[in-house]
Amino acid sequence: MEDNIKPRNIFKMVFLAIILAVGIMYVPFFNIISILVVVPYIIVGFDNRYTIITSIITMVFLFFCTGTLYTINIFLAFVIPGMAIGKQMKFSAINGETNQFSPIYLGAVYYIVGMIFLVIIEMKLFNIDILGDIHTQLTTMLNLEMQTPIMEQLGVFKEISVEEVATMCMNLVSTALVVSGFLWAIVVYFLSSFVMRKILKVDFEFGKFRNFYLPKKAVFTAFLMVIVVYILGKLGFEKSDIFYTNLEYIFLSIFFIQGVAVYIYYLIAFIKNKKKTIFWMLIPLLLLGVFGVAIIGISDNIVDLRGLQSNKPA
Repeated sequence: MEDNIKPRNIFKMVFLAIILAVGIMYVPFFNIISILVVVPYIIVGFDNRYTIITSIITMVFLFFCTGTLYTINIFLAFVIPGMAIGKQMKFSAINGETNQFSPIYLGAVYYIVGMIFLVIIEMKLFNIDILGDIHTQLTTMLNLEMQTPIMEQLGVFKEISVEEVATMCMNLVSTALVVSGFLWAIVVYFLSSFVMRKILKVDFEFGKFRNFYLPKKAVFTAFLMVIVVYILGKLGFEKSDIFYTNLEYIFLSIFFIQGVAVYIYYLIAFIKNKKKTIFWMLIPLLLLGVFGVAIIGISDNIVDLRGLQSNKPA
């Protein structure tokens, strides 16, 4: 496998990432393409020769151009998770791992943990209560929404107060973090694989989204965590209902992603080979909607509907 990337290409991409990261701070509009910042660091991690020097260059430039907190933010959100994904991609290839998507799982974990550390650092070292700020902005937005004529006619906030709605939303912050972490890792994995394959001409077999699946133990882990939370609730644990709700939304969301991959797999199979499997799979989608797609994802994780984990051709 010829996978060495020319050093000048690596450093060009890193400098572009630094310029974009600085630009995002001073021009908020650039936030819509902020995900591009991580791609060069995935490539750096994949190449694995210049991780230290590129990290130092990035740190120095960002520190002098933006400041300490923003530099920490970029490292926790982009640099460290990106390099972790790249290293895992290379490790999977060298060791012949059958699951090409382990970089996505690892990247999601790094991203989630990085965001948690960022919140802690902001609170402890910089006295920034980011969660409090989110709650305040959410309450302000809901108050403004409540005053619109449509909301007044519907009487949405007559049965429940704005503060209660804001609290309910804040209780789902962990769900939003985990789900966004998985989506982020999926997008940057396929984005970086496209850049390496099409632009840098790296000879490496990347995974395709239609073949995406969660680790085999995902269903068992979900079931076990639900049992644990249920037991905690019976023992009088105060916030067990919040934990349960978050677990439900998290696992339904990530299995929904696998379900979407299953549907794309069979849709492509139908287009290429006219396989009729896609028709019976429409039943849960039409009857249950989003939940039906998640059910398909769970079923695929248990019984391997696509035959991918038994080394059948995709």
